[in-house]
Amino acid sequence: MVCSTNNPAAELAFNEGGEQAEQQNLAEAEQAYLAAIREDPSFCDAMDNLAILYRRSGRADKAIPLYEQSLAIAPHNEVALQNLGVAYSSVQRLDDALRAYGKLTELKPQNPEGWFGQGNVFVMSGRYGEAIASLRRAEQLYVAASSPYLTDVRLLIGLAAAGLSDWKQVRAVLTPLYDQVSHLPEVNLYLGLAYAQPDALEPQRARVYLERARAQGATVDEAVWQRVQEP
Repeated sequence: MVCSTNNPAAELAFNEGGEQAEQQNLAEAEQAYLAAIREDPSFCDAMDNLAILYRRSGRADKAIPLYEQSLAIAPHNEVALQNLGVAYSSVQRLDDALRAYGKLTELKPQNPEGWFGQGNVFVMSGRYGEAIASLRRAEQLYVAASSPYLTDVRLLIGLAAAGLSDWKQVRAVLTPLYDQVSHLPEVNLYLGLAYAQPDALEPQRARVYLERARAQGATVDEAVWQRVQEP
């Protein structure tokens, strides 16, 4: 716990909220966490848990002020900072999301989640060069931790590279991931474009990717499509 309470009534309500949430009784959990906060207005763990409840039920607008209030009490709370970044991203408040993730990378530079979140928001903002820099840092930390999120961070690196039309990097990053991400139309489209480039033209390979992209609903430029047809 980040900031526990010395108020027995607040602690009792908090524990009740956890039990109700575990049983998926979300309305009851919400009321219990609200009761805990009423009993102790500085009980930031109750704020965090209630905010998670709101965010996971699609009410990020109600989660955000709780995270902000919690962080005013405990600015070192890295989990709240990470979740605040997620909440802001979900409502497209991207500058605020970057602020939260930036604070997290300053507070805990060895926590890959801050770098990953920052990189993701940079991709959403079209700031692809900055995205790759942040995501490469996250990748290093994920590798060191043998994290299962390596595929996610490398996928984002590939998408950011496509945004920069860095087709060499797209090939290097997305090709080894393909079996895991082949269901994504943008992956097939970008790999098709990457292997349709004049400096690394592989028509048959590009055509396979582009055919899959089309089947998945992506739009393929006709000039590119003609370039990869057999002579």
